[in-house]
Amino acid sequence: IVSVALFANEYGSTGIQDGTGQRRVDSTTTLGGSLNFSRSWNRSRLSTFYNGAASLGSSPSNSGNHYWYQDLRTEQMMDLGRWALIFRNDFLASPQAAFGGQALGGPGGLGQFSPSSVLPLGGVNPGFDVGQSILTGPSMRIANTSIGEADYSLSRRTAVTFSGSYGLLHFLSPGYIDSHQLTGQLGYDYALSPMSTLALIANYNRITYTGSSAAIEGYLLHLAYGRKITGRMAFQLAGGPEQIRFRDALAGTGSDLTWSLNSVLSYQLRRTGYSLSYAHQTTGGSGVFFGAHSHIFTASAHRTLTRFWFVDGNVGYTMNSSVAPVASAASRFERLGFVLTPFVA
Repeated sequence: IVSVALFANEYGSTGIQDGTGQRRVDSTTTLGGSLNFSRSWNRSRLSTFYNGAASLGSSPSNSGNHYWYQDLRTEQMMDLGRWALIFRNDFLASPQAAFGGQALGGPGGLGQFSPSSVLPLGGVNPGFDVGQSILTGPSMRIANTSIGEADYSLSRRTAVTFSGSYGLLHFLSPGYIDSHQLTGQLGYDYALSPMSTLALIANYNRITYTGSSAAIEGYLLHLAYGRKITGRMAFQLAGGPEQIRFRDALAGTGSDLTWSLNSVLSYQLRRTGYSLSYAHQTTGGSGVFFGAHSHIFTASAHRTLTRFWFVDGNVGYTMNSSVAPVASAASRFERLGFVLTPFVA
């Protein structure tokens, strides 16, 4: 199956500071397209999604800015009886953060606003993502995440999941912090009923930073619950304690007992869909901090107008604070954005 889509969106955001220290509201117009390819065999399926666009600054303070981005996602799934294997790679080259970047289509991350018929490969689990939730100045960066997962069915109701990932965030211009992230996860799933699933998840995460001795290690334990409330509504919630250990050149070493949570509520009608999500997690710092505590909220809606036309609306909010103590007023960043996107496919 091959499908092509063209899109345009208008993105607005608040909280941007100009050279005089005054906050302003900016808007950006983005024009782009995507290519989706999928191929199924007897026991495997290959899916590839490419998304690329150029943005044009449309507000008075942003009229001279022209950016581009490239996004490529590939996923291979294999069914081997009791075993199920998944391999995935997400590559992104962009001038701004994936969440809320003006060149990336708005809040919620690149492509997250797209209807499922246009974008079958959504975002990865937040625990495996390199995390770009702080908007920086324009600076081309490369983000790549490689993930492997193996699921083994013990019985009709129970399964064990093993997964791991490696991610990197690299800036092509000076002034930002490159990071590397290694994650391992073990999960046990139990189907309470055809509509409900309970899971216990243990996760280890280590983040290191290029050219620095700073590092973060995180250990978390999640109790997860998922339920199909109706044939159209689904709810997922995973949360629990997280132990953070950090090492910083200025703050020294330390630890912090915090909490982590990921939740999604979705509702799908024949032509219209809605979703709400909230996550609290420890991230790599988006090139600004040596680790950050991040609150990320998104709300979106999409509607199919005709066979070829779609429209999406999306709003997102993120708040980030440094894991290690920072002797600066810039120890916390907040971001609010919205986007409206028409598609033709």
